[in-house]
Amino acid sequence: MCLKQWLRRSLARRTAVVAGGVSAALAAVVGLVIVGAVLGDEARELRSRVAVVAILAGALTVFAVVCTVWLTLRRLLGAPLGELSRTMAAAEQGNFLTRARTDRSDELGDLARQFNRMLAKITDLQVESVDDRRELSHTRQELEMKAELEARLRELTLLFEITKTINSQLEFAEVLRAITQKASQALGLEEFAILIMEDDGACLRVRATFGFPREAEIEGMEFSPGEGISGIVARSGEPCLIADTSKDDRYLHYKGRHMVDGSFLCVPIRYQERLIGLFNVLRPRSGDSGGFTPDDIRLLTSLANAAALALANAQMVERLRELSTHDELTGLANRRLFTQRIETEFERAQRYGGVLSVLMVDIDHFKDWNDTHGHPAGDDVLRKVATLLRGSVRAVDLVARWGGEEFVVMLPGTSKKDALAVGEKMRAACEATRFPFPAQSGADAGEGRVTLSVGVAVYPDDGKSVAAVLDGSDRALFQAKRAGRNQVLGAEAKGAPKAGMDAPFTSG
Repeated sequence: MCLKQWLRRSLARRTAVVAGGVSAALAAVVGLVIVGAVLGDEARELRSRVAVVAILAGALTVFAVVCTVWLTLRRLLGAPLGELSRTMAAAEQGNFLTRARTDRSDELGDLARQFNRMLAKITDLQVESVDDRRELSHTRQELEMKAELEARLRELTLLFEITKTINSQLEFAEVLRAITQKASQALGLEEFAILIMEDDGACLRVRATFGFPREAEIEGMEFSPGEGISGIVARSGEPCLIADTSKDDRYLHYKGRHMVDGSFLCVPIRYQERLIGLFNVLRPRSGDSGGFTPDDIRLLTSLANAAALALANAQMVERLRELSTHDELTGLANRRLFTQRIETEFERAQRYGGVLSVLMVDIDHFKDWNDTHGHPAGDDVLRKVATLLRGSVRAVDLVARWGGEEFVVMLPGTSKKDALAVGEKMRAACEATRFPFPAQSGADAGEGRVTLSVGVAVYPDDGKSVAAVLDGSDRALFQAKRAGRNQVLGAEAKGAPKAGMDAPFTSG
């Protein structure tokens, strides 16, 4: 370390050096003056010795002055200033609670007290700043909470309005329509589709749409479990968000019928752990958020949960209504629905002078089949015969289960000749069908044949009222049974050929 740096690091050192230098100069001058005045013209050698003594005395004086000044200044200035410097360094590091010693009454004490007052002010300002930041943070949190509560209130109000609307409907189709319209308008959904899981769980079918340019091509479309995003969500039961459908091969664009890319969100509709269907929402834009914010996803999920109850109730009402008008085993209309429909068709035939044919159909020896192969096999026969009968008539005709193994068929606007032909079509289809039965009581499983007997009556030829026509078809069926079964006979037949037939149909 050089002398200059050594001196700069201490005020006491610099003061002592300056004092020593001044003292040395003064001592030298005073010594020379004294030597000259005292010795005068004395011998040169003596003057030299005296000068040396004077110089040494001056040097000792300088040394004594320097040491005295240095020690004094270090004691009076160095230690207090060092302590004050350390206090200031601590304050510089952020420790504003530190304080300098104020037990001195001189200028250094005044400086320490002034410094402490400055630290106190800084501490007060810091406390105020902390309080301000805390208050600002609380205010910000309150504003955020207020905004969050307002958003939640809007969402709850929206969900309440939508739920109230959809729960006011009992018809399943009306519930779907209400959901698509209300949700799309309230949430600003560009394209929205609702898929419903079929009762057997075999597929999802698009049952309602909103915003699609060609809705007719989308509605009715089916997706199997695991097929596309809809099928994946149906299996996992978890929502799925695709930020950009153009980059995800799982998205099928509704099987190529809606080639529009964007962001796609699929939300399951679940009720009591049962998948009812899906919400499919497409926004023709993409981005980091996928076009959907977390609030959008949460709101659509809440809407799906609310819609689940309404849809489940509508399905139950629809199911109960169907059970009240349809046979649970065969899916055919039951006796109640048939009676209502035939009254309506009978009035129409009377008003416009039309005809109305009724076929009474009975499975031959059905009791024997049940006794031999068991009632489950008998139920299979009833279901299969129901399918054959449905496949033999038009959409405007009505096939119903009359009771037990007996069915009734109504053919509006059909003459007796054509009705007999329909009956023969049913009989022949049944005779050509093989009905499997399980192994039972040691007997092997196999297939058997089942035949039908059919009685036909028509308004107005065979009766002027519904009861008369039904009675006529029932009597014709009885005659077919007595004539050997597996045949079709018209009303008032006594085993002889009737109008529209050359001879009774037999199995051959």
